[in-house]
Amino acid sequence: MSKYSDEFKIKAIQMVLEGNSVKYVCRILGMPDSRPLRDWLAHYNHEGKVKRTQPGRIPDQVLKNSLIMSNFLGAYRQ
Repeated sequence: MSKYSDEFKIKAIQMVLEGNSVKYVCRILGMPDSRPLRDWLAHYNHEGKVKRTQPGRIPDQVLKNSLIMSNFLGAYRQ
């Protein structure tokens, strides 16, 4: 089992997509190492989806749409 939940990964990626630095996100979320977040981002940027810890739990397209919508709405909230 992964140390971080799928929801945690999505939140961390969303924070970076909203313009926060990886270092800042890791500090805020209490991650002692930035490597996992960098790996999640690389996977997201390459595949367009979040690598899940439990396959079949949430469809990839739902996760992708959630991240895209959050990023889109975030631009208008500022």
